[in-house]
Amino acid sequence: MASALPFSSLLGIHIVISSKAYWDGATQSCVPREKGGCCHIWTDKLIGPGQIAGDFEKANGILILSISGTKALDKATFDKFFQNGKFILDGPLTFSPEVLSKLELQGNYTIPAGSYAYNISGDLITVTFK
Repeated sequence: MASALPFSSLLGIHIVISSKAYWDGATQSCVPREKGGCCHIWTDKLIGPGQIAGDFEKANGILILSISGTKALDKATFDKFFQNGKFILDGPLTFSPEVLSKLELQGNYTIPAGSYAYNISGDLITVTFK
């Protein structure tokens, strides 16, 4: 595809318009073609510099963050947070009340600043906070 222009709204609904593409219902994606365009909408948050999107889970009292390396952070953000084989947290990590509730954590829970182990398997980056 020649270009993709993301537009976002305050509601978290995003529209992507790709030139020289069409929507393929079978693959549920924009597919390249010589002329035309493709537009699709999704509700995931766009990831910008300094932002990471992923899934938190709690297993045996340990928090684990899973991240798609290609979809959930840009290279500059990876280089900033992932150094010398560790995930670098330069200050405490706090959570919104909704996230605390979903993870069944106390309202004052934070992850302290420090360096944390991570693992890369294919596209999946897993950070373990313990």
